[in-house]
Amino acid sequence: MGWYGSREVQTAITAYWFDFHHLFKSLFFYETPLFGSPWSIPFEFPLFQLGAAGIHSITGIPLDKSGRWLSTLLYFCCFIPLYKIIKEIDLDKEYFYISAILILLSPIYLYWSRAFLIESSALLTGFLFLWASIRFSKTNHIRWIFWIFVFGVLCSLIKITTFPSFVLAAFFSLVMLNSSNFSAANIRGIILKMVPLFVVLILCSIAVKLWTEQADDLKLTNEIGRALTSKNLQG
Repeated sequence: MGWYGSREVQTAITAYWFDFHHLFKSLFFYETPLFGSPWSIPFEFPLFQLGAAGIHSITGIPLDKSGRWLSTLLYFCCFIPLYKIIKEIDLDKEYFYISAILILLSPIYLYWSRAFLIESSALLTGFLFLWASIRFSKTNHIRWIFWIFVFGVLCSLIKITTFPSFVLAAFFSLVMLNSSNFSAANIRGIILKMVPLFVVLILCSIAVKLWTEQADDLKLTNEIGRALTSKNLQG
């Protein structure tokens, strides 16, 4: 246990009480029995907790190790979409090696990649969102809009503070890949390609709003949970 150990404990307890027999309830009304009955005080969408609980249930590996190994695995999986992104924007492989080395040498990434936390899952879905955005920009295939939506919603629900940086990177990449000239026709093309990203961004915002409202409603049923609603945590 390291910094913010209480946050790791909260994530681990959610995974411990994950009930695969009632999957819908465990995903959208998951229990974290810390502050008394009723036991639900949801924060992020529990995709990481689902994975950690699943590994523990299938393999019998202790939950603590399952969560840490999953976090580390997701961290290393980030290099796959990173490689794809470098390739899609027509940069030499050296740029991937430089980026990968910087990430591998970053104390922040190394430390939190082995924590029982959601950080690596948010990072991976963010990279996948960015890759799907670039693929759509280059191919114009409608199926990539679907993947932009899927990864965008997952990233924003897992950790909303991680998502904006990838949104900015997606818009920047779209402009960069289509800025060979700045004729009126090309500018219109760039704007038209931005429309799906704007639509996805709006849908992600709606998803986050609905999730936050539901989480707050559940927290209000608990005396201590009332202090943990999104409004009360803003300060």
